Amino acid sequence: MKKIYTLLSVLLCTTLAFAQESNNYSKGVFIVNEDWYGHQNSTVNFLSDEGEWTYRVVQKENPGKELGCTNQYGQIYGDRFYFVAKQEKDPGADVTGGRFTVCDAKTMKIICQLPFIAEKDGKSIADGRSCLGVDENKVYIGTTNGIYIFDTKSLQVTGKVEGISDNTSLYTGQVGSMVRVDDYVFAVHQSEGVLVIDPSTDKVAKVIDFTAIIDKFNAYLVDDAKIDTGNKNSLPYPGSSIAMSKDGNIWVPVAEGSGGSGATLPFLVKIDPHSLQTDVVYINPEDGLYPPANSWYAWTPDGFCASNVENALYWNGGSSSWFSNTQIFKYDINTGRTTKIIDLETVDNEGWKLYGCSMRPDPVTGDLYMSLYHDYGDNTYITRKTDKDGNKIADYNMISNYWFPSIPVFPDNEAPVIAQPIGDISLKMGTTVTIDLKNLATDADNADAAIVKTVKNVSGPSILEAWVQNGSLTIASKREGKATVTLKVNSNGKLAETSFTVSVTPATGIQSASTDEAQEIARFSADGKRISAPQKGINIIRMSNGSVRKVIVR
Repeated sequence: MKKIYTLLSVLLCTTLAFAQESNNYSKGVFIVNEDWYGHQNSTVNFLSDEGEWTYRVVQKENPGKELGCTNQYGQIYGDRFYFVAKQEKDPGADVTGGRFTVCDAKTMKIICQLPFIAEKDGKSIADGRSCLGVDENKVYIGTTNGIYIFDTKSLQVTGKVEGISDNTSLYTGQVGSMVRVDDYVFAVHQSEGVLVIDPSTDKVAKVIDFTAIIDKFNAYLVDDAKIDTGNKNSLPYPGSSIAMSKDGNIWVPVAEGSGGSGATLPFLVKIDPHSLQTDVVYINPEDGLYPPANSWYAWTPDGFCASNVENALYWNGGSSSWFSNTQIFKYDINTGRTTKIIDLETVDNEGWKLYGCSMRPDPVTGDLYMSLYHDYGDNTYITRKTDKDGNKIADYNMISNYWFPSIPVFPDNEAPVIAQPIGDISLKMGTTVTIDLKNLATDADNADAAIVKTVKNVSGPSILEAWVQNGSLTIASKREGKATVTLKVNSNGKLAETSFTVSVTPATGIQSASTDEAQEIARFSADGKRISAPQKGINIIRMSNGSVRKVIVR
C-alpha cells in the first residue's frame, strides 16, 4: 500500500521540534553542498558578512545528525530553512539523514527530517529535487515523481499535486525548480512542459507545452537550423530551472529534447504570470553568446537566476551544458541586451571554474556569489563575490574538501511592510471596484513581485464581497452598510496586514466608486531628519489623515 509518510517521520519531526536555540545565522550567505558522494552526506557552510566561514553548520548545531545524500536545493521561507536531498543517506556515510529536512533558519537547529518523501512497501518512490514555500501552511516538494505537499503545521507530507503523470524513472519525468507569482505556482517538468498549478486546489490548471510554440522558435532560425518536428530529440522542452524577474514575469531556458542529454536551444521563454501568454527571446550564438545550461541528466538548480535589484537574469553557458563553467552571461530585460560579463578563462589566469549551479545574486545588494574550483580531482574551492556586472569584489578561501557546492541561499531578515495602504472607499450599491495591489506592500530583501496578497476577512459578508485575482482586488457591493476589508500579504512566508472600510450607499443610477486616499504631507529619513524627496533606504511618511507609513526606497 502506498504511504505518503511514515510513523518514524512523524516521531522524528515531533522530537526534533524541541531543539534548543543556538547561534544566529542571519548576516551572510549559506552555501548548500552536494559534498563528496560515496564518502559523506551533504553539508551546509555559512559565510558571514565579515568573510568568516562556519563549516558543516547542520552537524555543528545538531550533533549526530546530518542532511541526506546529494542535497541540491535549499530555500529559506517563513523563518525556516527547507532542504531537499536526492536520497536520505550517502553510501559512505554513517548517519541516515533525510530527503527532506527542516531547520530553524536563524539557529539551524533541525525541526523535522523525513527519510522518505513518498514510499511504497517501505521503499522510496520519489527522489528529492526542489521545494517551494507556497504559503504559510504548505511547501511543495519537487521530485522525480511529481510534486508533494508538506504541511508546515503538522510537519507531514499530506498529499500530492493532481494532474502530473506518475513516473518511476529517476531521469525522465523530473520536476525541477518552482516559483510562485500571485494565483499560480510555475514548475518545470522535464517531459511535460511548464506546469501551472493552482495552489488553492493543489491541481495543475494548465501545462505550457514548448512543442506547441515551435513556430515562435523557428521564426528566429535559418532554414537549415529550424527545429525538426519529426525528430523527438530535437523538440523544445523546458530546461531544468525557472526564475521570476524583478518585473514579475516568468523565465524558462529551453532544452533540446526531453531525454536529459544537456543539449540546449538558443532561447529563453518568457511567460506572463496572469495571461500565461509566451514570448521567445533569441540568444544569438553568432554574437558569441550561449543560452543557459541545463542539468536534467543529473539535476541541479542550475546557475540560471534573477536579480532582485535590477530587471536582469544571469546564467552560465557554453558549447554544451557539460562545458559551461567559465562564461557567465547577463540579460538586461529592459534593453533586451545579453552580454558576457565574466570569462573565467581570462580572469587572473588562475584557472578557476564555476562549479555546477553554484551562483546566485544577493537580494539586497545585487552582488553575485559563486563557488569556484579548479578540477574535479582538486579539493581546493573558493567563493567569489562580484558586483552585478561581474567585477570581482572579493575571494573567500576555504579549507580543503570536496565540497561540490550547489546553491547559495541568503537569510531572510526583513518582513514585508504596507507601503501604500488603501484608503476608505465609498461604493454605490450594485457596483464593483477593482484596485491594483502591485504597490500595496514591499520587502527589503525579497522580490516585491513575489508578494502574495489575499483577502483575510470581510466583516460584513452580506454587505459586500472581496477577492484578489491576478494581483488586483475586486470589491462587489451587495447591500447598503459598512464593512471592513482586511488584506493579508505574504512575502516569502512572512506576513503583514492592512484594513480599510467600505461604505455601500444607495444606488443613484450612476455607477461610481470613490476612495478617500490620504496624501503625503511630510517625509523623514530613518534617523528622523526631514527630507524633500524619496531617499534610498527607509523613509517615514506622515499622511494627511494622521497615519504614518514606513516605506523602503531602493
